[in-house]
Parts: sequence; C-alpha cells; structure tokens
Amino acid sequence: MHHSIRIAGLAAAAIIALGLSGCAAGSVSGGGDGPAAATPGSGTLTTITLGEFPATTFAPVHLGDTKGIFAKHGIALKYQSGAGAAALLPGVMNGSIDVAVGNPVSVMQAAAKGLDVKIIAGYNRDNPAVKDETGVIVAMPSSGITRARDLVGKKVAINTLKNSTEVVVRAAVHADGGDDTKLVFTELPFPDMPAQLQGGGVDAAFMVQPFLGPTLAHGGTIISDAQVAAGLQNLIQVTFTSANWAKKNPELLSAFREAWTEALDYGQAHPEELRTTVPTFLPSYTQAQAAGLQFETFSANLDRKGLQVWADLAYKYGALTKASELDTIVLQ
Repeated sequence: MHHSIRIAGLAAAAIIALGLSGCAAGSVSGGGDGPAAATPGSGTLTTITLGEFPATTFAPVHLGDTKGIFAKHGIALKYQSGAGAAALLPGVMNGSIDVAVGNPVSVMQAAAKGLDVKIIAGYNRDNPAVKDETGVIVAMPSSGITRARDLVGKKVAINTLKNSTEVVVRAAVHADGGDDTKLVFTELPFPDMPAQLQGGGVDAAFMVQPFLGPTLAHGGTIISDAQVAAGLQNLIQVTFTSANWAKKNPELLSAFREAWTEALDYGQAHPEELRTTVPTFLPSYTQAQAAGLQFETFSANLDRKGLQVWADLAYKYGALTKASELDTIVLQ
C-alpha cells in the first residue's frame, strides 16, 4: 500500500503509456506454452508475458529488468497492462498472460469459480516506516469525515464491488467501531476518484497511487490507513499464474521465481534506484517528482498467515461465498 506523490491530471497518461509498454530485449521463445528457460548465460531468452497495472509498485520489476536480473535467468519480460487482478485474470487463464500480480481476493474468487489459478509467490507488504502511503481512505475536509467510523451512511468510492477494496474498507470501519453494513459503495475506476471526491460526487474514496498524491495536494485528508486498520498489512499483492502454465513450464517457473526473488530483493535494497526507474514506465512522472516517492516493502516470500487473514475477511464481508482452501491455490 505504498508509493507516494503524484501529478494531477496526468494519471490517464500513465495508464496509456503502460498499456503500450514493449517487450524486453532478447529472442522470443513463445508465451503461455513456451519451452523451459534457457540455461543462464546461453544468450537465448524465453519470453514471459507479465500482467501489471499502472502503479509505482512495479518499479522493482522494471528496475530488475533493466539491471539484467531476468536475462541472467534466461528470461525476457513482455509487459501487458490491466486495471488490476480481476482484469488480468482472464488473460492468465487463456494463456495470453503468463504471470501477473494482483490482490489475493481476485485470485481466491477465480479459484472459487473453478478456475485453476495458482499463487506462486508474494509481492509486497506494508512498510511501517512510511506514513503517507497508498491504499488509504481519503475525504475532503468539508465532508466532516475524520475517521473510518464516520463513513457510516456515506458514499464511499471503491474500484470494484465485492472485492479486495470493499473488504479493506468494511474491515477498517468495523475495527473503528462503525457499522460496516451501512456503508454506501460507489464503483469508480481509480483515475476517476480524484475529480469525484473533489467535486462532491462521493464523500470518501479508497485511493492508491498515482491518484492519491494529487488529491492530497488539493486538500484531501487521509482519514484511515485502511489496510493496516483492517489487519491486512502483512500481504498486499500476490504473484499468480495458471496451473496449466506452471505444469507445462516447470523449469521456466523455477527460473522466474529465482529472478523474481532477486529483483524484488534488489529493489527493496535500492529505493533511490526505484525512484529513478518510475518515470521510465510511468511517463507522467518527471525525475524530480519521482524523487519524493516512498515505497512499500517488497518480497517474493508469501506470508501464508497474511493470506489466511485475507481469506477469512473476504468470506466474512461477502467477497467469497465460502471459505477459501489455500492449499489448493498456493503452488508449492
């Protein structure tokens, strides 16, 4: 839930630019059903299509790609953008996307519908050292909303109904002593939230970067660090694929996991390099603007306890109709 400082009015450009992101250098050996990864150092790279969404959270991946970490493991990354896990899942299941990053609830929902999706790694978690972060609930001072329980009866913007953001907001309101059953949710794409919030179309919004920064700059106030309040800070997003791709590409999957771990660890250890990387894949940021960014904690390690908290709360708040069996979703 982190990344911070944004540029008002240019978020749409980030989405367009990321959607046009190209392929990493290297020879293409196919997508979903490609052969096993080449031996590192052989000079032959196997392409993996990675599903991502427009956010600074992908800085470690792009930095690791630039540093040659994936190439060292025989992999060339090709990027495909979507609005989030729910939008990327169809591509993962039909083979047009090999691996993607997204919220755990969307993956659990897909599994509950019978799709053979597998979580293969973690991705990020809360950074307790960063106070002004993404994944928070924001309101304008004129609304009179100062804390999560004040949202009862108010119109709250979230990007997707009955998904992770609704779970987080409900849990945060409940934790603050409010009646989460009396929230009025409005489904809005993240890029539309700043204008709706500032114009009074909604009373509050669950916001992420790069849309949070401009809202704060125009007087918005963070009224709840919602993910922490909900007890979901130990796991924000996961890395997933289809069981079919994993079964057909065991060596490639192993190489990817190694590269993924190395790239996230490198990014975690080099935040200044992450900042200089952001404008290379989100052109709405200048280097000067990106210099103020703060990031979450990146790690490929999967926090199973954190994943179980997601499963329990998703069931409690109606995003899942039955408890999720994690052993059937997590690929060992």
